[in-house]
Amino acid sequence: MEVLIGIIGFLVWILIEIIVVGSLVIVIYSEITFKLFGKKTVGYVIGYTNKSKGRYGTESYNYRIEYNKKDETIHATSLQGILVPYNTIPQKNLHNYLNIRYMEKKPELVYIDGSNISLFLEIIALIFFVLFFYIVHTGKF
Repeated sequence: MEVLIGIIGFLVWILIEIIVVGSLVIVIYSEITFKLFGKKTVGYVIGYTNKSKGRYGTESYNYRIEYNKKDETIHATSLQGILVPYNTIPQKNLHNYLNIRYMEKKPELVYIDGSNISLFLEIIALIFFVLFFYIVHTGKF
């Protein structure tokens, strides 16, 4: 019975590793793809998407951005978002023009240019998670 519990615990740990590292890789890949292959333009922040509630008194909103693409007005959602306390209406960048990047295949999703620090921090987090999981599994540093 103890061996079975140990095996289940190990498998749960592997699943957590796959979810954490996999989600970081997906986010980093999408940001790098937008930076390398996205078309650059200027967008106007018209509002925010539906909120998602956090645990510790916060809510997260993605930006709703309007931009023109070949004489067509597109309303898009940004990859980046804003974090505010519960029951607070976000105001950051509202009715401002921002440099954005969009992909031809999926114009309803945009990346706000100029946030290189977030990409850098995500890459550092990925390195630390991989290093941490390596140390846990091998016992070596």
